[in-house]
Amino acid sequence: MEIDIDSQRKITLGFKCMPTMKARLAQEAAEDGLTLSSYVESLINDIPIINYQNNNLIGENKALRNEVNLITKRISIYENDTLKEVFKSHLDQTVTYTNKKNEKVEKKISLLTDVYEVIINSFQ
Repeated sequence: MEIDIDSQRKITLGFKCMPTMKARLAQEAAEDGLTLSSYVESLINDIPIINYQNNNLIGENKALRNEVNLITKRISIYENDTLKEVFKSHLDQTVTYTNKKNEKVEKKISLLTDVYEVIINSFQ
């Protein structure tokens, strides 16, 4: 069968589907105030847009995963096993250190970041 693709007249396209799918499509069409035929046509017309958006989301998802991996690597420097061991052994204890201004500072260790703070601020 030859199809005149330059014709401005719509032609019928049929396909088989499960009755539940037809019922769902008919319900969605009715909710949108469309005939089943118009609704299915609008879905088919949206396929290139959906594919374009999907491809963009895939790219964005990959970029976000790369960013998460980079941030995870950076965080691992601050939350390493040595720091965690120091935290566990000093939890709920107060440590004294000398800060950059040569002042004695007392810090109660209740968070992992407290250990990091003591280490960073104790260098002169």
